[in-house]
Amino acid sequence: MNPQEISTPNEYGVFVDGVEILEFFGKHSKAKIRCVFTREGWRGNFEADFWENPARGISGSPSLHCSPYPTKELCISSVCALMRTFCLTDGNRHPKGQKELLAWLEAQDPARPHQLSLFD
Repeated sequence: MNPQEISTPNEYGVFVDGVEILEFFGKHSKAKIRCVFTREGWRGNFEADFWENPARGISGSPSLHCSPYPTKELCISSVCALMRTFCLTDGNRHPKGQKELLAWLEAQDPARPHQLSLFD
């Protein structure tokens, strides 16, 4: 969707048209970051699943409950921070999935300096 095209929510407050998706499919986890351009700015949310036993996941589409951001980069960075918190709290029982998902988030987050990964 072109940023000049503004998405509008459905009757439930969920944005379904014009959603841009970043996807990750790993050996032990999968994730999606969804962003959409709205009248108020960029809104985003995420979906994440760990495939290790016991399976655990969370999902959500961008909705009116998601905070708007002035740029797509800030929106993605905010969603990455939320996913990172999810990984660090709920991912403890899924160490392999947690590790690969955190590595993917590091690469997706425009606000994180990628050079730091050299020292991990």
